[in-house]
Amino acid sequence: MKSFINSGCLVFPVKLTCFNTSWSLDANVVDKYSKIVKSFARDTRERARYTEFDHTIYSFDWFVPWFKDYAVNAAMLKISALLIIISFFLIFFSYLLKLNQNIDIDKGKKYLLCFFALFLNLTVWFQAPEIRFGWGTIIATACFFLSISLFHNKYFEHFTIKSIKFLTIFVFGLILYDNQKNLKIKKIITPYGKNFDYSKITKFANYNGFDFYVSNNWMCYDFKQICVNSIEDKYNPQRKNGYLFFLR
Repeated sequence: MKSFINSGCLVFPVKLTCFNTSWSLDANVVDKYSKIVKSFARDTRERARYTEFDHTIYSFDWFVPWFKDYAVNAAMLKISALLIIISFFLIFFSYLLKLNQNIDIDKGKKYLLCFFALFLNLTVWFQAPEIRFGWGTIIATACFFLSISLFHNKYFEHFTIKSIKFLTIFVFGLILYDNQKNLKIKKIITPYGKNFDYSKITKFANYNGFDFYVSNNWMCYDFKQICVNSIEDKYNPQRKNGYLFFLR
């Protein structure tokens, strides 16, 4: 409901879910914004090429730089990838050595359903792979394959609660070690805050008592005033019941 009230779209910025209301955006504007969101998420953290749609939208040239940037720097992504690789090796060698227990049909159907749900989530997320929005699915996928590789191995019954606790502590130890530079007292007292350069944002008009600003480098992020990345012909802002509507 909030998305519809704010934008006229049930799921913004998916153009197919938008309705023609007095406050809704033009379909071309929604489509352009959708491409910007995708492009921004597919760029590296430097955001140096997110306005180049030929690089981020109409080709897969973005994938290798994106993967290198996040695979090297995101601890949980490295751990999740390692767990998935280990799980596949365990499943493969358990099959070769006939160490797997048989999976009944009901469990097999549930596993397929879980796999399909995870695959669907990853496919949707991959359209705009902002890493923080994919953690749930990425970690769930790693745990899913690890669970299958362990629970259906006939030697799993030899695992004790103590050994599982040790393994859990070991994994968290790896996370702490990889993030040791962030565990200093100074970091707790003065947490990291990203600074944005608003020097290329300028005021260009006033509509109905509201000042409008434009960013010449497409960096309106967290700007306190009304900021646009490209100037349209006309704006009609109106405040109603505590909400600010931009009518056509």
